[in-house]
Amino acid sequence: MHPRIVSARQLLTFNLARYSVRLLIDVQSAGGIQYHHVLSIYKPGGEPCMHFAAEWNTVDHAHMDAPIFGMFHDEKYSFDSQHPECREIPLFLLLAIDSAKVELDLPDDLASDGEAWALTEVVNKVQKANDRPASVRFSKQYREALHKYGDRLQVEPNPCCDY
Repeated sequence: MHPRIVSARQLLTFNLARYSVRLLIDVQSAGGIQYHHVLSIYKPGGEPCMHFAAEWNTVDHAHMDAPIFGMFHDEKYSFDSQHPECREIPLFLLLAIDSAKVELDLPDDLASDGEAWALTEVVNKVQKANDRPASVRFSKQYREALHKYGDRLQVEPNPCCDY
């Protein structure tokens, strides 16, 4: 089972262990279910095996700003309750990658390139929130993401500098 995507813009591509991953934004789909963002995971060889989506039903516009986190895996579809933070691309991406690692039984030791990108965006949002707290929606969730993923980030020492 796959989301019925008509058009989308690819924002990121990266690897997650042996899988290739694409983050799609500005998604338009066929039917009443729409997607803010979709993370698609492909097996080696290019066959899609899993998709995660921040989705909403056009019949119930309440979910537009508080999307449901959906998962398409093999021939199954499941969803979690509303996740308003999934409207934000970095927070959606972190949740989707975390879910993919669980579903695919992948190690959770180092951050992937996708997580590194998302965490860079999170740091930028937190810095902005520190300057103007009211200007950043989900500042609490951004701070929680930094706390959760902080131990996965490893900075390689630069041999030219003393720390």
